[in-house]
Amino acid sequence: YRDGTDPIMHPNTDWVGTFLRKASLRTQHNFNISGGTDRVKYFISAGFFNQGGMYKYTKIDRDHDVNASDTRYNFRSNLDFNITQDFKAVVQLSTQINDIRTPGLGNSNLWKEISWATPLGTPGMVDGKLVRLENTIDDENPWQALLNNGYKNTFANTINTTLRFEYDLSRLLLKGLSVHASTSYDSYYNSRRLSVKTMQTFVPKRDPNDPTHIILVPQNEAGTWGGGFEYDKNRKVYFETGIHFDRTFGKHQTTALLLYNQSKYYAPNLAYHVPNAYQGIVGRVTYGYANRYLAEFNMGYNGTENFAAGRRFGFFPAVSAGWVVSEEPFFESLKKTVQQLKLRASYGLVGNDQVGQERFAYQAIVDLEKSPEFSTGYGSQSRNLKGPVFKRFENTNLTWEVGRKLNVGFDLTVKDVKLTVDVFREIRSNIFQKKGSIPNYFGTAKTDIYGNLAKVKNWGVDLAVDYGKNITKDLAVEFRGTFTFARNKVLEYDEAADTRPALRMVGKRLNSYWGYVANGLYIDEADIANSPKSTLGNIAIAPGDVKYADQPDQNGEYDGKIDANDRVQLGYPHIPEIVYGFGPSISYKKWDLSFFF
Repeated sequence: YRDGTDPIMHPNTDWVGTFLRKASLRTQHNFNISGGTDRVKYFISAGFFNQGGMYKYTKIDRDHDVNASDTRYNFRSNLDFNITQDFKAVVQLSTQINDIRTPGLGNSNLWKEISWATPLGTPGMVDGKLVRLENTIDDENPWQALLNNGYKNTFANTINTTLRFEYDLSRLLLKGLSVHASTSYDSYYNSRRLSVKTMQTFVPKRDPNDPTHIILVPQNEAGTWGGGFEYDKNRKVYFETGIHFDRTFGKHQTTALLLYNQSKYYAPNLAYHVPNAYQGIVGRVTYGYANRYLAEFNMGYNGTENFAAGRRFGFFPAVSAGWVVSEEPFFESLKKTVQQLKLRASYGLVGNDQVGQERFAYQAIVDLEKSPEFSTGYGSQSRNLKGPVFKRFENTNLTWEVGRKLNVGFDLTVKDVKLTVDVFREIRSNIFQKKGSIPNYFGTAKTDIYGNLAKVKNWGVDLAVDYGKNITKDLAVEFRGTFTFARNKVLEYDEAADTRPALRMVGKRLNSYWGYVANGLYIDEADIANSPKSTLGNIAIAPGDVKYADQPDQNGEYDGKIDANDRVQLGYPHIPEIVYGFGPSISYKKWDLSFFF
């Protein structure tokens, strides 16, 4: 192994150096052209990109190569038409074609194979043949993992088109008034073909007549090429039209928007082959006075096909206000120290229609042959049948999940330091949940019943601090720090009446760990006999094992056994409640260095 005099029978393989190329070729070309007249302007762009793979000895035959590769073609054209002085049209077209080849095992798994392969297990590839050793502890061969799993060719084509019309009504009706209409069509197609065959492997044997000569003995016949094919496609059609108003009257700035939009998304894998459909009206009005007092009102009236008729539309308004205190006349004397002070607040409703993992969750699901068997008829004429079972009950009252968001904050700039503080709270109600409070003796134990049943409160604070200073005309430094604290609590949750207090979700945090409370160790057999009986893992308890605490039920009583009902919420959630970061940025002339922790 050490001196390398017998590299086949006693290998010491450098898998990284042997398996990977030192470099791969990457090619990228772009071509852009633009121009036009007062009436028409155009921009056309075309691009080509190719990235080769890093693996060696991957060409199996003339038509099959398992090395990774990525080829992309891009095309974009923008046409702007000034039809009249006030009427404009925009046509945009873009497409991207991808031709990607990846090893059948996947690049990440292949790199894991390289990392885990022992240098002493196999020489890997000898004279273009896959070689494995007999009677070794580990004969992991990355080349076998690469070649035996074939390759996957992915061909993808994306097309995006947009047509937009804009009409400025300032001269015709009212200054600052305009309208627009826009439609887009997006199409995506993806096909994946897997090509795979079993490669021939060899075991090295010493020649009995010449021990210095190695014979490679085949262990199997090479297979024939096989594989599979799959595809995916979707398309989306979107339309919107709106009216805008933007005008300044002296120190008064006003804007307004009223927009209608609708979209449909088509895909073969959608449930019941019904497209996703959305429809809505959006409105916004803003007002500002002397860049000092700011107010804004937003609203959305949105519809979705996910709910029953009469429940599909939701109204979600929001208001916000701001006061730039530093723009007040009385603040003028402080501006040398405090350059900016802005107070702001907002409150609004947001909706979520993505409830549950299945579409049309308000509809019932009936399985016609899932009930226990029953017998009907008489004597030789009798037979066994199965009847219908409700898998999910209908609930036409399902509707939008609603979040009520409140945010209060301020922006402060003191010389070279900028401070931003936001305090937020959200109460999200009508959360989609499976009903858990119906007893099994009602006969619904195997039937799902869903509703807008849960409510969760979220609250926290966001902080950001920036410090920047020009040390000299060429040298500048900046430091940025951020801090976020966010916590949640379940306010309402539909759960069984006999749920133990420790297992109840109300009052608990989401995304928490659940486990058992250790209560020392079992001392001896007598201690085991006098302690609650553990049923965890279905294993025998012995002295020295961890003893867990028996938790009380809803009546404060103990059942004398340790099972899943004795779990409690442990520690902090697995999603951090506190996130912070900091880092500097230094620039000198045309050089800059920055990093963030």
